Amino acid sequence: MPSSSLPKALCAVSLPLAALTFPISAAAQTRFAAFGDIGKSSNAAAVARLTRDRSAEFILMLGDLCYGSTPLGTQIDTNYEAERDNGKLWPALGNHEFSDPCGGGSTASAYRSYFNLPNNERYYDFKRGPVHFFAINSHKDADGVSATSEQALWLKRKLAASTSPWQVVFFHHPPFSSGEHGSTSRMQWPFEAWGADAVLSGHDHDYERIMRDVNGDGRKIPYMVSGLGGQSRRGFEATVTGSVKRYSGAFGALFGTATSTSLKFEFRNASGVLIDSYSTSNSGNTSSAFEFKTPPN
Repeated sequence: MPSSSLPKALCAVSLPLAALTFPISAAAQTRFAAFGDIGKSSNAAAVARLTRDRSAEFILMLGDLCYGSTPLGTQIDTNYEAERDNGKLWPALGNHEFSDPCGGGSTASAYRSYFNLPNNERYYDFKRGPVHFFAINSHKDADGVSATSEQALWLKRKLAASTSPWQVVFFHHPPFSSGEHGSTSRMQWPFEAWGADAVLSGHDHDYERIMRDVNGDGRKIPYMVSGLGGQSRRGFEATVTGSVKRYSGAFGALFGTATSTSLKFEFRNASGVLIDSYSTSNSGNTSSAFEFKTPPN
């Protein structure tokens, strides 16, 4: 059935808001995938198969879900219709949702019609197991995109109030990047100081892990670019401070696994090859020593 004929209640994330919080048990584990810049090519299909092979419970779509004039719903349903039907897609807005006909134009109306998301549908939060996720609109928003905007202050309040073991923020434009687009200064919000444990983005069509201690407290958090969702691959420009791993050799996805005491990320290419990994552990909500693992080139 084409997405245009589906009632909104059947679209992704159709659960009532009361169902968005899941209790945490000592053995609770959450596994998710994260990537952006997707489209509907055979490369996107390979990434979709990878997420199923790796048993991702849900997917964070990091913006630029569609390109050109083919409707957004058609492009996503080409590879992710089952995930959509089961409420497994959690997207963030990208610039192509606003600029291309597929997204509905200047208000991203097609995106907002296709998905049924919490809050105002442009930025929102949800909990899954031990992780509290926060989606931000980094392109343009009626509530602003600066670090002092209404949207940013919403995030600051939400992070401060979160009692989850882990807080993950995701959006499209990377605060720091060595890719073709480079760093997005307007998105260099004080995520670490506000309580974030990881920041995920797309926009640059590559994978990169950048470790930064923005607030100077001696603790570094990962800023990860995962833009190899299927549309195209691009090379790197000047390397930014803190860049640990850069890769654009093949399409792929970032995978996260979280328990109440650990948060792990792996980037794998579409063949399943491990490209990079990162992990940290905590006691309660206080992070302790970091462990970094990067496979040899």
